[in-house]
Formats: sequence, C-alpha cells, structure tokens
Amino acid sequence: GVGFAPLGNIMAICAEMKSGKTWLMLQLAATLLAKNNPFGGVIRRTEDCAPARVLWFDTEQDKYDTMLILKRLHQLCGWSYDVDHDEFQIYNLRSVKFDERKAAILNAIRLIKPTMVFVDGIRDLVQSVNEEGECYELINEFMSITEQLHCSIWSVLHVNPNSDKMRGHLGTELGNKTTDVFSVKKRKDADGQITFDV
Repeated sequence: GVGFAPLGNIMAICAEMKSGKTWLMLQLAATLLAKNNPFGGVIRRTEDCAPARVLWFDTEQDKYDTMLILKRLHQLCGWSYDVDHDEFQIYNLRSVKFDERKAAILNAIRLIKPTMVFVDGIRDLVQSVNEEGECYELINEFMSITEQLHCSIWSVLHVNPNSDKMRGHLGTELGNKTTDVFSVKKRKDADGQITFDV
C-alpha cells in the first residue's frame, strides 16, 4: 500500500553486479503493461497511468541478452512472441559511443513520450562517474524531461564494492534528486535457493 514511482520524477535501482536489477525492472514494466497483473497485486499500478508506454535502454549487455529481456517481458505480459507491441520498445545502445547515448535517449523520450523509461546503465552516459559537472548536467536533464513530459525515469547504477552507496559523484547526485532508490541484494540460502531482496 505504499506509493512509489510518481510520474514526473526519476528513480534509481542500485546493487552489485548480477544481483537482480534487470529482473526488478522487468517486474515493474510488466506490472505497468500487462492487462492482468502478473504479480498478484504485490506491485500495482494506479489506473491513471494506463494505457502505458515503456521505453527501455540497455547500455551494457549484448544484443542476445537484450532480446532475452524482450522475450521475458512478453512472457510476463502474456503477449504472443510474433506480435510487436508498440507500448514496449527496447533499444540496445552498447555499440553507441558514450557521448552519443545521452542524446539518443533524450531524443527518443521526446519523440515517443513514454510513461516510464528504464536506463539500464546510467553510468554509460558519462565519461566519468566522478566528473561533477557532467554528472550534474545528466541528472538535471533527466529531471527536466520527466517534468516536461510527465514520465518516470528509472536509472540503474552499481554500488561501490562492499558498500550500499551508489558509485561516484553520479551516485551521490542521483541519490539526492530521486524520489525513490531501490536497493537489490542477492541472497543464497543453505539449499542453494537464490532470492533477491528489494
């Protein structure tokens, strides 16, 4: 019953590498897009955000992994694989130069006007996570476009080793300007079962 991810704001997901960040984003996207909630009401959307459009930018993974995300989202939403769904668009920006990625993302947001945007790898939009001016400019542009277009942007950033803090000045700036920060931790029990705590 706790509201989160209001339209017009930016949010962050942070964790160590391979700790379930992408799976959390898939759950959020499917909750927004599926006609029947695939998670039994654990995560719910408000009715005023339907019909929804989701843009997903993958800056880190190869094209095969990006296609797996697309396939998993189709499964979660109960969609046929052989039908394109305009309400979900995913782009692999791994081969795009870092200084062109930010412009590509901002231009796509302006053109498509989505409800929610996922940037899986905000770190890849700056040359250095510790360059104060560059990090401030990126977060400021995200805040501006979310307010103008009344959408939400979810940014993914790794944490520092052996810490819960997001990386560098980028992590500090992102943490200061976000509405919500979700931290994901991977846990393995004695039986080898893996769970992700959010």
